[in-house]
Amino acid sequence: SSFTRAAKELGVTQGAVSQRIMKLEKRLGLMLFRRVGRVMTLSEQGKALHASCQNAFYQIDETLDKLQSQKSKKILQISCYPTVAMEWLIPRLDQFNRQYDHIRLRIKAELHRLDRLNMRRESIDVALRYDKETYQDLEAIPLMEEQIFPVCSPDYYAQNIAAIRNRDFRNLTLLHDSMPWEGADPTHEWRAWFAGNQLAEQEADQGIFFNFLQLAYRAAIANQGIAMGRSLLVSDHLNRGELVQLYDGFLPSGATYHLLTPYSFRQQSPEKLFVDWVYQSFLASHALLQKGVK
Repeated sequence: SSFTRAAKELGVTQGAVSQRIMKLEKRLGLMLFRRVGRVMTLSEQGKALHASCQNAFYQIDETLDKLQSQKSKKILQISCYPTVAMEWLIPRLDQFNRQYDHIRLRIKAELHRLDRLNMRRESIDVALRYDKETYQDLEAIPLMEEQIFPVCSPDYYAQNIAAIRNRDFRNLTLLHDSMPWEGADPTHEWRAWFAGNQLAEQEADQGIFFNFLQLAYRAAIANQGIAMGRSLLVSDHLNRGELVQLYDGFLPSGATYHLLTPYSFRQQSPEKLFVDWVYQSFLASHALLQKGVK
């Protein structure tokens, strides 16, 4: 729906795109686009031609995949939110590797915003993100909304039991993920938890700030303060006894885990197998969380 975006994707000028569209419409004797100001939408005839072209491209893609799979293993490029990669995905990857040993994964820990254009430019097949985005130009599969609650080490709890029980956070050290998602306020999670527990008078802007949640968890395990736990990512630490949940109950974080792909994949493609495996693994983790979180 944009000459500018089409030009960027094709690596040509905006004028070249406009000229090619005009030549194509003239040659076919059809109006493929409707123009309203700077916005273009497909006409009914354009939609029909687009659907036909897409099917043809998928068939070409399928043939190329089959030819390449005869030559070597399929390599998937996965872009994953760093803490999700370290705390949830990597500990479970052996399950995927045992089940699909013909698929090789290349995983990059990243948290920048994605759209269809930069996924294609960076050759990203599948992305896993945690944020509040809507991703209108990508295939986005919502996995689960996160739940948050404070956690600390058993030793820190024992050493600060009076302040913790009295919810006196002025005498406790808060450990922050300063970027829960791109564009989020560094104190967002603590402020949200304080507000949801009628503790608005508590000061959220104190303690230590880290640019990755995993660092806050490591600091909490090292008895340095209280981190805001995200149920999916902190569950293994709770099960191992490295961290404890301070209070009963939890609050929705307002952000959601998404699986992102630049387009729909055909059944049994390596991309679809990985997407389905992540989806089912999230369902299994979520079911355990529902049992385990107080």
